[in-house]
Amino acid sequence: MRWFFLLMVFANLLAWYWFSSAVEQRSALKVGGHALSEGDDVDRLVLLGEVEAGAVVFSKTAVNNDVESRVHVSSVELLPTAVVDEEPDLTAGFSDEERITSGSKPDFDENSDLGAVSEDERVEVAPDAVQACSLLGSFMGDAEVESVLGRLGEAGIPAKKVVREVVAREVFWLMITSRGFFGNSGDVLRELQEKKIDSFLIEEGEFVNGISLGVFGSRENAESYRSELVEKGYQPEVVPLPRFESQYWISVPAEDLVKLSDEFWADISALTADSEVIVEEASCE
Repeated sequence: MRWFFLLMVFANLLAWYWFSSAVEQRSALKVGGHALSEGDDVDRLVLLGEVEAGAVVFSKTAVNNDVESRVHVSSVELLPTAVVDEEPDLTAGFSDEERITSGSKPDFDENSDLGAVSEDERVEVAPDAVQACSLLGSFMGDAEVESVLGRLGEAGIPAKKVVREVVAREVFWLMITSRGFFGNSGDVLRELQEKKIDSFLIEEGEFVNGISLGVFGSRENAESYRSELVEKGYQPEVVPLPRFESQYWISVPAEDLVKLSDEFWADISALTADSEVIVEEASCE
């Protein structure tokens, strides 16, 4: 019983010492340390997550003769929120009609200077140059052409013969076409021949199955005879008919023509006494 009493006393003393030491330690921290309270004007540690959509401005405070420095939050300035995850709206400030939708191309002004080429930068592409030649002629026939070609060959001038088909004159064909009578053309032909009217059946060409009444060198003669046949009850027509003939020329490069001497031209005049030789410009094709 005595030992139990002494144990209780010892336990109480130990408890008193423990709690007394704890109270003194807290008092020492409160006096010698910096007790923090919500209303004290002291620096506080602010987590970045606690700042809402703002920017943190840091400053430095010198301690111990500027040897050490610490970073603290001096002020919090709210700045415009920057959205990183969203793409910027490039159409801001434009009306619905002015906005450029995805996949479309902006319309450029045709009169703008964008992509324009100055006058000095323009390069004109000239068409393929065609060699110029001169034609000598026309000649009456192959004999004159061969003589002149031989003379040009002696002078070392390249030349070749050129044949042209030209309309020499026009004649007038009097005929009764297939639309100018009814029935068989053979019956009409037989009737004309019985009346001693020169006539022939056209067997080919554009006026096949028509009846030819003759070819005249002038329109006046053709029209006069036509009038006589109309009085006899027929309906002939006058058809102009071109007559072609061949003309012979000699093609010479224009740059070589100027090399020909007066003596050469005199020889040409002697060789082509029956022809009037002229010079025409033409391509060498």
